[in-house]
Order: sequence, then structure tokens, then C-alpha cells
Amino acid sequence: MRMIALGQMLQDEGNSVHFLTITENKDILGRIAEEGFTIHRISQDGEWEYSQDAKQLVKLAEEISASWVILDGYKFDTAYQRIIKEHGLKLMCVDDLAQGHFLADLVVNQNINASRDLYSAESYTKFILGPRNAILRREYVKAKSGFKRRTTEKIENVLVTMGGGDPENVTGKVCRALDALDGPRMNIKALVGALNPHYEDILSYSGVSKNRIEVLRNVGRQMPELMKWADTGIFAGGSTIFEGLYLDLPLLCCLISSNQKINYVAETNVEDKYKNILSGLRSVMDFFLLKDIDVSCFNAKVIMNGALSV
Repeated sequence: MRMIALGQMLQDEGNSVHFLTITENKDILGRIAEEGFTIHRISQDGEWEYSQDAKQLVKLAEEISASWVILDGYKFDTAYQRIIKEHGLKLMCVDDLAQGHFLADLVVNQNINASRDLYSAESYTKFILGPRNAILRREYVKAKSGFKRRTTEKIENVLVTMGGGDPENVTGKVCRALDALDGPRMNIKALVGALNPHYEDILSYSGVSKNRIEVLRNVGRQMPELMKWADTGIFAGGSTIFEGLYLDLPLLCCLISSNQKINYVAETNVEDKYKNILSGLRSVMDFFLLKDIDVSCFNAKVIMNGALSV
């Protein structure tokens, strides 16, 4: 989804965009095709091997006279980048982890704690860092126009999303945790991505929950309107938080994978001017964090407008 967003930006500047992918997921391929991007497939013999993958990428880039090669993933290490640079191609890496040495011409890291000090890179490498450079799909920009979020002391509408996969079924655990709260029934929209193996389990639970749970799969362009509908969101700590923050949605964020750690600010590091933010969080804190419920299934942080966590 992050590359779809970047692809839209490039299209809007008059560029043609090609996706080279190994995925066989029809929902993801369909979403890419809907945007008018050209799709190419990686062929592989047996287990994935970086040089075989990179050589196919180089071959395609040369065939279509690509101005830039853009990588987004956790297997594109120094050795992979070297193959691309040895063929004289311009290279951009979209990164979360700041691991290894970068040979790319440009590194983009939109995460909250991103800084140049984290990186080992060539002298020519340029950096675009931090949430001010968040990669947003055009439907969010459109949804933002004229929108003003209503303030509420009572949370009725909750949006839950844990990204495309969610192998540990944190979505289901969050729905059960919300059921443990006292108070009136809530309206919950639980979003299940294309790679989520727990769709049937979550759908089954929605039928017995005390809350009104609607399970939605592959929402695509509906996402901005769902964020506008919600009083609060319970999200994984990945790229979706920037979309929520852009639409002024108060968030509870669950750290469910190691690549999301960069989006958390330790309380001891929060600048003095943000320390009074807790007063503005009281309704959300009372609603979720201070209740006697089992939240041992995930680490919870609260991320509010301005992309700071407490």
C-alpha cells in the first residue's frame, strides 16, 4: 500500500509506474492494477535468492529505460543494492529499520524516530526523513479537504486494523479486550487485510460479541471514510498511523512487529512542551488503558496528533 501511494504521487507528476513483484495474492495484484500501474512478475526456481531477484529487476529496468528503481522491503540489503548500482541505475530505498550499509542514492524513512544518525551510507546518499514526509495515497488528501473532526467525550465508534497480515490475530484479541470493558455497546469496524489468515475466526466472533462488530475485508479506497467515521482507532504501529494522524484520528497503537519500534517515543524522551498531553488523553485513557482488562497480548502506546506517543 505504501508503494501504491508513492506510485500515485509519481503518476500525478506525469511518470509511468511499473511494479515488479513476487506476490501471487490476487487481491493485492488487483489493487495495483486498479491504479493503472504495469505489473511484472518475478520468476524463481526454488527458494528466493537475492541475486536472481536483483538481476531480474535490473533487466526490467533496462528494458523500460527506468529513471529510478525503488525498493521497499526487508530483504534488499547491501549486496542486493550493489547489483543495482553496478548497472548504473538510480536507486531509492524506502526504509523502516536503518539496518546495514546503504548504497542507494536516496533513502526515505517516514517514521517518527527516523534520523540521519541511525544510518550507515555512502557519501552521495541523500535522506528524506520523518513524518512530515509521510507517503499518503491521494484518497487521503481528498478526504482531508474541508474535514473537521468532531470532539466527543464518549467513544462509540472504534476502527481496528492490524495491517495486511496479522499472523498472531491481534485483531481478534483487541475485539475480545473491548468486550471486557464496562459500558454501552460500541460500534467496531474490524479491518482484515488480504494476507490475514484469521478472517473466519474474527467473523465468527463478531456474531457472539456484546459489541456491534462489522468485519471488513480489503477495504481499499474506503479507508479514509472509515477513519473519519471513527472516534478512535486501534492500529498496528506501521504506516497506517500516518494516515490516521493526517485525518486527526486519536490512536491506540499496538507494537506487533519489530519494524514498528521506530514509531515509538520513549516517555523519558518526550520534550517538556508535550508532557501535558495526558490531560487531553483522559477520555481515551479511561476508555481503554486504565480499565482492568488483559492487555498482555500486545504492548500499547497512545499516539496523538503531531505523531508523538505517550
